[in-house]
Amino acid sequence: MIIPKHLSTLFNIEYPIIQAPMAGVSSPELVAAVSNAGGLGTIAAGYLSADALRTEIEAVRTLTDHPFMVNLFVPHRTYVSREQMDDFILKASELNPNIKINEATNLYNESLWETSDLSHMVDVIIDLNVPIVSFTFGVPDDETLARLREHNVLIVGNATHLLEGFVWIEKGADALILQGSEAGGHRATFIGDPLRVQQSAFTLLQQGRRELNIPLITSGGYFDSQSMGAAFCLGASAIAVGTAFITTDESKASEAYKDALLNSNELDSIFTRDLSGSWARAVRTEGLKAVEAADLPLLPFPAHRFLMNALVAQDEPEKYRAIYAGINAQFGERAAAETLMQRWINELQCL
Repeated sequence: MIIPKHLSTLFNIEYPIIQAPMAGVSSPELVAAVSNAGGLGTIAAGYLSADALRTEIEAVRTLTDHPFMVNLFVPHRTYVSREQMDDFILKASELNPNIKINEATNLYNESLWETSDLSHMVDVIIDLNVPIVSFTFGVPDDETLARLREHNVLIVGNATHLLEGFVWIEKGADALILQGSEAGGHRATFIGDPLRVQQSAFTLLQQGRRELNIPLITSGGYFDSQSMGAAFCLGASAIAVGTAFITTDESKASEAYKDALLNSNELDSIFTRDLSGSWARAVRTEGLKAVEAADLPLLPFPAHRFLMNALVAQDEPEKYRAIYAGINAQFGERAAAETLMQRWINELQCL
């Protein structure tokens, strides 16, 4: 089949296959492997500090001289009262008796669980000449977007329905990721209820082709050349692949994480807020079932995520680990990222 070239030319890559950002799972080695194979690797910087982002970019640059993208979260200030935190810590201690309540008081420092200041992250992007940046959970302010354009940084938006797409077009995005309901990890919804906008990747792509005049990157459930080829036939400019890379050699996911994906099925895949406070698709492990049964107070994102990581998982990290994954996680395989990329590219060229 004919693989679309427009976005490849814009991004200066050979093939329009993008590694989706996956916080805690992607690594410099994974980002570089995808870029070296002709695709576009992505640094997942949503939870990083500006200094950590600088270190990550420099690490990737030692492994590849090809373009890559950085994904940033658009932060939203959250407020958690002392009473809410007390209630959460008490419930968490019932779930995990090894938690020492008196030692949890340091968690009340809210600076620990806010995402990094976006302006500082953009400083790093500009200083290190990162060519492409994407945003999740909203649209940055006009000043931030203007700074990036002044330094010739391409801007990629994330949308889960058409209204969000229209907003990104109005703000001058260069390309748009359309996140289908099959996608693993957090829903990128920033307008409306995330669970009321659950179009499949194919349906959302068809809607976008009719209504959105912008290069479209489709994400959600892609794991082989057949599904990618179908998306290209429907008009996608590029494919974003996430979960299929989690079981690769370069992924930072633990062996238990990888096993959980490969041993799962479509019925294990659910949307939950219990892991972070924000709706996300994950595997319903025994640990998640225990968290559900504990009826922990639901705090706003990212405070809920921080407290879950700091309290519930401190003694048994694998038991309560968030296993974020797309709905087709069971179809992954243990292989090098380069092996998957080369197979997909070769097969797409033969379709």
